[in-house]
Amino acid sequence: MFVHRVVLAVFALFSAALVARVVAIPVEAVDIKGDDEVPDGFF
Repeated sequence: MFVHRVVLAVFALFSAALVARVVAIPVEAVDIKGDDEVPDGFF
């Protein structure tokens, strides 16, 4: 069914954006704390 495929695509995009946001929150927190705590070659 075409509608089912569209719903799956929208759900995949939504979940990917959600995962990207969840991953970006700790990275931003580390950046805000200060670069001297994290070594330059860490990432």
